[in-house]
Amino acid sequence: MREIEEDLRSYRYQDVLPKKEIVLNTMRESHENLQQQIKIRGEQRVYLPKQNQLEILEALDEEVVPEYRDMVADYFRTLSQAR
Repeated sequence: MREIEEDLRSYRYQDVLPKKEIVLNTMRESHENLQQQIKIRGEQRVYLPKQNQLEILEALDEEVVPEYRDMVADYFRTLSQAR
């Protein structure tokens, strides 16, 4: 992109179009790659039963004793990763 900007400032318009196509193709490929990664991550998502979802939501509102905070966090992390 910087090269394109530099070419435009220097009135080298003939160099801009080929570079623009390269940049656009790279951006399209990056976009497709990101879309594929999002799709894969979505497929890996865990679907929890409704009761477990409610339990997690309710737990967010509860005050946890500081000594047990890590243990409770581990519990919910393990629960969300269970299949």
